[in-house]
Amino acid sequence: MRFIFLLLINVAYAFDKVCDDLSVLNLADRPTFAYGACVVPKNTSMLELGFKHFKLLGEGESNYLPDSEYRLGLGWDTELDINPPNYYFQSLHPKAGFGYVALGLKTVAYDDKNFVLSFEGFFIPPSGHAYFGARGDQAGINIITQYEFLERWSLAAVLGLATYGQRNEIKFESYRTYSPDVALSYMLTDNLVMYGEFFGQTRSSYNDGFGIVFDTGCIYQLSQFATIDIEFGQRVLGQLNNAAHYIGLGTAIRFG
Repeated sequence: MRFIFLLLINVAYAFDKVCDDLSVLNLADRPTFAYGACVVPKNTSMLELGFKHFKLLGEGESNYLPDSEYRLGLGWDTELDINPPNYYFQSLHPKAGFGYVALGLKTVAYDDKNFVLSFEGFFIPPSGHAYFGARGDQAGINIITQYEFLERWSLAAVLGLATYGQRNEIKFESYRTYSPDVALSYMLTDNLVMYGEFFGQTRSSYNDGFGIVFDTGCIYQLSQFATIDIEFGQRVLGQLNNAAHYIGLGTAIRFG
């Protein structure tokens, strides 16, 4: 599960507040691990889709799609987030199955010309395949910050706390994890952003300890309402997601 926020921004001086920029480039959560600091406004929605391919540690490969999120603006600087289940298919046992459903609320607590502070809470009900899904209730919270500087640079950080579960051969085990994330992005042109991100978890599974991943990528804005993106990730430390490296592709589309 990704915890993930996004640093995609427009030039800060053009808006009274960071989240006044309603372009999909600024609002999209994709493609970083954690969610972005801004929310979609009332009477607006956004659909984000993607695909990821992982080379696993040791031997084997894994894939999932549609890596989707539907976001609906509720007003009061708040949005509803719905993450439908992903479909996983891999070379190892178990070969395939659906993941869990996640429901969340994100709200902007503070927003000015250069800085945003947001909070997000999410809930995962029992859902999905025994190994890829959730057999018990799970939940978490993310504290998200974003700071824009030097017109085209943005620095963001997130701290997440969540409880997850993992199926072993006997029963479903629960574990708690903290997820720090730091990312830097640069707007190469008005339509193209490049970013680099370090994401970690204190426990990446019930049996595995701390892990860190570095990922980088580009996001291109096709119009004010749509982007496409590509991302590359590499294991730095530990066994986070049991992956050595990965590649992902995706898009975000704003409606309204």
